[in-house]
Formats: sequence, C-alpha cells, structure tokens
Amino acid sequence: MANTTARFDPSIVVDVQFRVARDGSIVFEFYDSDGNAEDMYETEWEFILKKQAGVTANVLRLTTGLGNISVSGDNDEKVTITLTAALSNIPAFNYYYELYRPDLKKTWFTGTCFVSNGAYNASVNQDFVTTSTDEQVVRVALSSSGTPIRVNLGIPAYNLITLGTTLQTAASDTPLDADTFNFYDAVDSILKKVSWTNIKSTLKTYFDTIYTTTSAVASQITTALSGYLTSATAASTYIAKVNAAVALTDGANITLTAIKHTLTTDEATITWADTYTGDFLSNEITFNATGATWTFPTGSKLTYINEAGTATTSTTTMTISGATSGDKMVMTRGLFGSQYYYIVKNFG
Repeated sequence: MANTTARFDPSIVVDVQFRVARDGSIVFEFYDSDGNAEDMYETEWEFILKKQAGVTANVLRLTTGLGNISVSGDNDEKVTITLTAALSNIPAFNYYYELYRPDLKKTWFTGTCFVSNGAYNASVNQDFVTTSTDEQVVRVALSSSGTPIRVNLGIPAYNLITLGTTLQTAASDTPLDADTFNFYDAVDSILKKVSWTNIKSTLKTYFDTIYTTTSAVASQITTALSGYLTSATAASTYIAKVNAAVALTDGANITLTAIKHTLTTDEATITWADTYTGDFLSNEITFNATGATWTFPTGSKLTYINEAGTATTSTTTMTISGATSGDKMVMTRGLFGSQYYYIVKNFG
C-alpha cells in the first residue's frame, strides 16, 4: 500500500491529452527510486478539468469512487483515468487539469490537458509524448516516503542512471543571473528552483560573516593612518609626510618631533629630547666633529656602531668616538611600550 503520509505540494507539471468524443485513457505508472513498481492499492484519486487555473467551475470531474479512475497492474502500480466517448464529448480546448489525492489532501499533478479533434501537434510541447492514439502513459518515480520525485512521459522511461548520464554529458556553460537551479526544500519537502542571482546573494551574505570585506579593510587602513591621511584616497599625503624630513637646528639641546629629520652638527655635547609619539623615527646626521657625548631620555637603551662596525651599548648617555669630520650617520629610534631604543650608525 502506498505511503499515505507523503507530502507533495505544489504539484509536478505534466501535460496530457485526449480526443473529443473518443474512448481512451491516461495511465500514471508509479515506481520507487530504484525502478521497482510502487503499490498504489487503496489510493484515492480525482481528475479535475477546468477552463483555466483558479476557477471554481469544473468542466469534468472523474473520481475513484465513481469508477472512472482505477488501480491496476501486476503490482498495482498503475492509476488509470478512463475516458468514454460520452465523458470526452466536450469542446476542443487547452484545459487546465489537476490530479488530486483526496486521501492526502494534496494535488500531485497539474498542467495543460489538450482536448483535440485529432489535429493535435505534440511538438508544441516538448514534454508531451503519446504512446498510442488512445492511451497516454506517464511514468512516475516515488521517494521512499511515497512522494513523486521524477516524471517521464511515454517510453522509454528515464531512471536515475540514465538521468545522471544525461546531466554528465550536458554542454558546459557559464550561468547567467537569470538561469535557475533546482533543489529539494527540506522544510517544505518539495522541489524548488533558485536563480543564479539569488545563489550569489546568499553566498555573499554567508561569506561576509566569515571574511572581512574590502570596504571594511579600507576603513581599517584609513583609521590606522588617520594621522597622515585626510581621506581614504589621499595616499599621496601619507607618502609625502613619510618622505619629508624636518631639518633640525644644531645646538646643545635638540628635540625630535617627527618621523624623519636631518641635522648638521659640530656640537661636542647634545641633550636629546623626544616628543614624537610614533613607534619609529630616523635622523640623517652630517657629523662635523671627531667625537661627542649625547644624552637621551633617562633609561633609553643605546647602541653606537662606528665606521669599522664595532658596536658599543650603553644607557642614557652615548659616546661618539673615532669619527672624522664630515662623516654621515643615521640615528634610528624605536619605541616599545614606554622603552626607547636608539641606534646610531656611522657610515664614514
């Protein structure tokens, strides 16, 4: 017996047909996903024909109870809608139909029912195939819960293997925004479709919670360089400030105020003050003496490297020795927490 707890709504769209004032039938054959016949014994059906979808008036209504719809086959897998010449004696027209399961209160199939006088052209609907002049066979696959998951009109029927082969051999292409993809909605337990535009939008929303967006990175950079940039696009302002050097005035007391300085000095003693709050600064020095004593902020860690490459370390006070007037020196300063580190290298 078919599973009466199956849910399937909305219905699968399948077009069918019959002739005006002719005996005939439409047969729905049901199989499981492995191709085995599905037992439809004791299922209830209604075949309802209307002028168009949404109207309440029926042109034709056939039911299991009235004997117009029957279950047959070796395994009761066939549901046959029988049309007599009297029942099918209605005006030729492209009607709307529903194949309804009153036992489940679900519509399993809808579509166009082409009622013709014999001039029907199947090519106008590529999904429509007839197997004989009087009978149309619709093969349906059911899921394990009894829900229709595949429809095949006519012979031969597709199974999962042939369908997989067809998908595998399909031509490759790049999806457009309007292209759609099918998926199974686990909440509603039905097949649905989604556009490529909506797929991209959903993925963007998801990945934005994981990865930093370019706009966020730009904002972070702007904030980090706020002392140099007047706008997000004013990178040239930052470069100019980094490359520009503040010329210091020689004297016994000199204050470091910027990221970069220049100095020409012949002072024998200099006391350095440091008000620059950045982590690093540099000072290009032309040294017009042979030696000097430099005093830095109390507790500063100092390293002097002479022209020969010999390094001397000290704290607070640095002795410049072994120099020649006109030597070029570079002073660099690093600030780590509250600790100052000064390195002076004599390049000769």
